[in-house]
Amino acid sequence: MKKLIILLIIVFCGALNAQNILRVNNGVLLNDSSAVPPNSFSNINDAIQAANPAGGDIIYLEPSTTPYGSITLEKPVTIVGNGYYLDGSSGNPDLQENTSNSRLTTITLRDGSEGSRFVGLQVSNFSFTTILSPTNITIEKCYILGSISGTSNNSYSDVEIRKNFFFNSASIFNNATITLTDIFVENNIFRSDINSNSSNSSSNLVFRNNVGSRPFLTGYYVANNIFTSTSGTLSFTNCIIRNNIFASNQSANVTVGPISGPGGANNGNNLVSQSVATVIVNSGSLDGRYQLAPGSPAIGGGVDISGNKPDCGPFGGNDPYKLSGIPDIPTIYELTFPNGNAVPTGSPTLTIDLKTRSNN
Repeated sequence: MKKLIILLIIVFCGALNAQNILRVNNGVLLNDSSAVPPNSFSNINDAIQAANPAGGDIIYLEPSTTPYGSITLEKPVTIVGNGYYLDGSSGNPDLQENTSNSRLTTITLRDGSEGSRFVGLQVSNFSFTTILSPTNITIEKCYILGSISGTSNNSYSDVEIRKNFFFNSASIFNNATITLTDIFVENNIFRSDINSNSSNSSSNLVFRNNVGSRPFLTGYYVANNIFTSTSGTLSFTNCIIRNNIFASNQSANVTVGPISGPGGANNGNNLVSQSVATVIVNSGSLDGRYQLAPGSPAIGGGVDISGNKPDCGPFGGNDPYKLSGIPDIPTIYELTFPNGNAVPTGSPTLTIDLKTRSNN
């Protein structure tokens, strides 16, 4: 009964703005004899099969200690998870009552999946295969362990990669035979290097308000970022480089191909040889440590937009990074049963106390 009540609350809170809600939980709840709400599944592929092929349905992938495996999409869906880094010394406490992740291995995108959106998931890899252009894919607030890759000689457009946490060295469409158009990589945290190298026919590639170690980028507009590496080579080819913060001496450590527009060692209002300790707080949770330190040179250091100079880094700009990838839906962050977790004998009710937030 306790699990069912929690489930009903979650479904109610999440249904406020949805078309059709499909719930996935691979835990014990769907394997016992308790009644469960409609549109509930223990296998994510069953939920995908049940989703409307015209799009608009939302799949809530509930947190679990057991991964949900890999999926292949041929219809547009939105898949929402629980976020990440929700407890422990590396996490941000009191954001979710359930602190497990919603884990998938590989998400493969094929024809028909155009318009899909992924929020708050832990994913090893995203694989774009025969998906058509305009691709119209959003990857947001996800914890990504591997790469976002495409198939050689294909074209992809309208992809938003925002407010994610890349745990390892990141590869984003790092293939010189792929043509990219309207790709926005913004407000992400990269714990290590960033690699993105597409064809010379690519256009309108934006890398803005991120933080990472060393960039290896081709064809991007690179602005308002923080690069924390103090050694090794940083590489920009055919990039516009403006208002970035470099921990290294850019003139000494940057290998540059042809640069269009302002850029280079001391042009484009870039700051070089900055101490990491003066730029970010560099302590606390694994994503919170990238918040700006008091007096940071990144404060108000971004490219001027109509007289407004945003902060550099993932917590700046119009759509800042959200700690732990918390989805923009109501969540329960505290839940207690003051009189025990069973319905008292002779009573039809069970008293619960819960706290929620909107996360808008």
